[in-house]
Amino acid sequence: MKKFTYIFIGGFALFILLGLVLMNLLLNKNTTDENIPALTTPRLTPPVTFMPTFTPFPLVPPEVEIDLIRELPYEEGGFLVEYLPDADLFYVTIKGEPYDENIRRAEEWLENRGVPYPRNNADVRFRTIGFPVN
Repeated sequence: MKKFTYIFIGGFALFILLGLVLMNLLLNKNTTDENIPALTTPRLTPPVTFMPTFTPFPLVPPEVEIDLIRELPYEEGGFLVEYLPDADLFYVTIKGEPYDENIRRAEEWLENRGVPYPRNNADVRFRTIGFPVN
């Protein structure tokens, strides 16, 4: 008798559950784009942008870049200046000691050709052979 009671209660619970699912499917109103009200108020604030609109470092002016590329590659004593067209960058390789003096001479050479602030310029990269640039 207890077995019959458990089967009856389980069947009744399953019947109620299926009835609820069927009722939900039949009575559920589908929301479509037609039922959603349109936004009528205009956007009052400009969109937020996280990208700066300025260049943090100076760039090599285009007229200076063209003239400078014509002189390259340039090698003098302890430094070599090259242009890498794929990266659109000028590479200054400091080749030997005294490193500080060779860096200063390379900076002066670039400044004399119109490159603003060579060490902080976004278009110029300094590298050394065997010694880090500070």
